[in-house]
Amino acid sequence: MDDALSAEAAMVQERPGRLREFWFYFRENRGAVIGLWIFAVFAFLALFGPWVAPHDATEQFRAATLQPPRGKRAAAGPISWVPIRSGAICCRV
Repeated sequence: MDDALSAEAAMVQERPGRLREFWFYFRENRGAVIGLWIFAVFAFLALFGPWVAPHDATEQFRAATLQPPRGKRAAAGPISWVPIRSGAICCRV
């Protein structure tokens, strides 16, 4: 009788907790773990958003809206549209 009780007690002690058993099966699914990491990054950004991007979400910078682009293309000269019969073509002036 003692052998049956000790075997039953060993079985009860070997079973992991619910959370540990869930994590064991969850981590076998690679896509689920990657999704958990992505969710964790989004949650982190949502919680610490004011420190990650300290600018106001409704602030607009309209001073540079109608400015020509800067870079190699702007140095080559402005672009103008020359009308022709079938439409317009782009050429450098």
